[in-house]
Amino acid sequence: MTSSYRIIERLPVEIFENLVHRGDDEDEDETSTAGTSSQQQQGLVLQRRICNKLKSFPRKIAGRNIHKAIKQVGDFLKISDVDLVHGLDPLLTFAECRELRRRICELCAAKPFTLRSVLHRPEMHHGGEAGSHAAAATSHLFIPSGITVLDRQLQGGFRVGTITEIFGRAGSGKTQLAMQICLETVKRGMAAAFLETEGKFSMERLHEMALAISSDNESPQYNDPTIAAATVSRNGSQSALGDTRRQKALETMSQILLYSATNVDELRGAISAVEIEACIRTEPEENAGSITECPVGIIVLDSIAAPARRDFGKGDGAARAQSLMQFARSLKRLAETLKLAVVVINQIGGTAFRPDNKTDEEAEIILDTAGALGNSWHHCASTRLLVECTTTLDAVSNDGRTRQITVTKSSYLKRGSTTLLYLGRNGFKDPS
Repeated sequence: MTSSYRIIERLPVEIFENLVHRGDDEDEDETSTAGTSSQQQQGLVLQRRICNKLKSFPRKIAGRNIHKAIKQVGDFLKISDVDLVHGLDPLLTFAECRELRRRICELCAAKPFTLRSVLHRPEMHHGGEAGSHAAAATSHLFIPSGITVLDRQLQGGFRVGTITEIFGRAGSGKTQLAMQICLETVKRGMAAAFLETEGKFSMERLHEMALAISSDNESPQYNDPTIAAATVSRNGSQSALGDTRRQKALETMSQILLYSATNVDELRGAISAVEIEACIRTEPEENAGSITECPVGIIVLDSIAAPARRDFGKGDGAARAQSLMQFARSLKRLAETLKLAVVVINQIGGTAFRPDNKTDEEAEIILDTAGALGNSWHHCASTRLLVECTTTLDAVSNDGRTRQITVTKSSYLKRGSTTLLYLGRNGFKDPS
């Protein structure tokens, strides 16, 4: 979440300390608490009073005087100094209002840096401790899928700060791949946000895949047939082991934040809700001492086409394109500012198009199949992956089918590169 969306009530109390320098004897009893400094208490009281004033702040819009709640930093900074003094009277003077604005800007505004300072960062060098810093920095550039061949094809996983589109025909396994990516993200100590718009989200399927991951993550002693048999003989049943797996699966699922939206307006609200939740989880003061609130590492939208097709008809192409661009900007901003990956699921469109300035060989990949929503959405995603079914049966277990994933658009991956995966009861896995 950008700093402009930070909640004023959650700002550090230091911003409000020593802001008012005139005496206030009537607040002496209210601000006196044993074991806490007087300055901090005065700051807390002032912050609470300012927030109460901002809950019904007088604004003049289109010649009409209305009262609007000001809760976020961005809305606060849009208020002029004169209006701010009038709205917060008698709490702050003109000079104190300007000082409050300066403190909030200093905390929330982006800090400038020079190219020289970037060159002196440890991750820009190699070898020794600096080399380890560089490796650590690289590990934060991608969200791995947990599927070795797919991560190799994507050069590490789904790139942070960008939008990756996964598109394909119905039944190709797009949603299951998205679920598996979310589970892998949780496995690596982060949370995942899943926005579903088709009303077909299967909690049973997610639980089945979470159980499979929990089994894979168990101690090696449980995977040894001899030790496992001895455990069963000693306990008389596998109920204890099954309970442990189910508990791990539920703990994993608890870190997947599910949001539902049936139309464009609800999707816009869901994205805002994800933004607020992600911001709260990334603020240290909110998560001090908490082990259950993991930072959000990935956002999955399944799918972008469903609400657009519900709300817009054939004659609403311009309005649909504008709405899609707004979603793309919001998701792109989230990905960049919160350092997370965004994966958008899309369907196959009815018509294909040929990109400009492409040779026949280059255009063949895209002309074969095209994602839904046309050119306007095509340019929103940084990377596009096509998921297709094949007729080759899984050589390990005949309950799954082979899927081919093709890179159809990317600025850093080889376009046209393909990878074969097997989709079974436990999700996608390497063909070997």
